[in-house]
Amino acid sequence: MYIIYIAAMGFIWMNGGCANQTKVMRKGGTIVIKKKVVKMWTGMDCLYCDKAREFFKENNIEYTEKDFHCKIDNKELMDLANKLNFNTYWLDGVPVIVIDNKKIIPGFSKDELTCLILNKECGYKVYNRFIEVKKHKGK
Repeated sequence: MYIIYIAAMGFIWMNGGCANQTKVMRKGGTIVIKKKVVKMWTGMDCLYCDKAREFFKENNIEYTEKDFHCKIDNKELMDLANKLNFNTYWLDGVPVIVIDNKKIIPGFSKDELTCLILNKECGYKVYNRFIEVKKHKGK
């Protein structure tokens, strides 16, 4: 049991003190490291989509890319937004990034992605944005 724990801690230490795009969980006495699932809805000729792709590539983040203007892909995004009670008013442009089907990020914010995916440099600015979104949420 301790060997698994030491291996997991070594993995985290080798990644600069953070388990990049992973979530450390305990199941009984065992530590399980789970990658975060990232999806990004994009459009054509989108500068911020390109910046998000570049960020994912630089940080070795695996993601699934979907077309915002495809009806099937867009319906999947809207259904997820409704399930999470996320105001679809904020989903009027691209990119839209979804983490673990639990967090929706409209637009590209390097600070937000660094915090939420890489678990690094989380500051007041990142969490303040979520507070502002909740204040403006309709329903």
